[in-house]
Amino acid sequence: MEKVTYERHKRTGKREDDLSNLPVETIVYKLEEGEQICTCCGGSLHEMTTETRSEIAIVPPQVKGIRQVRHVTADLRAKARFRYQDS
Repeated sequence: MEKVTYERHKRTGKREDDLSNLPVETIVYKLEEGEQICTCCGGSLHEMTTETRSEIAIVPPQVKGIRQVRHVTADLRAKARFRYQDS
């Protein structure tokens, strides 16, 4: 029987290293003030989290990174009411 005498180390973070030297275009998706109203109760929406996605765009003869940021909103009061109604 053979015995393995070494361990493989998986390299992590290579994609971030590859993107670090590229120019980055950031696109932000955010609701306007007038659109931040709950359609259910008319209350104001609050930013819950921010989702960020990175991708590589190859545009001949140009290569650049694109970062898309989406602000996720929710009405905290309406969310709490629905949670209690479902119970």
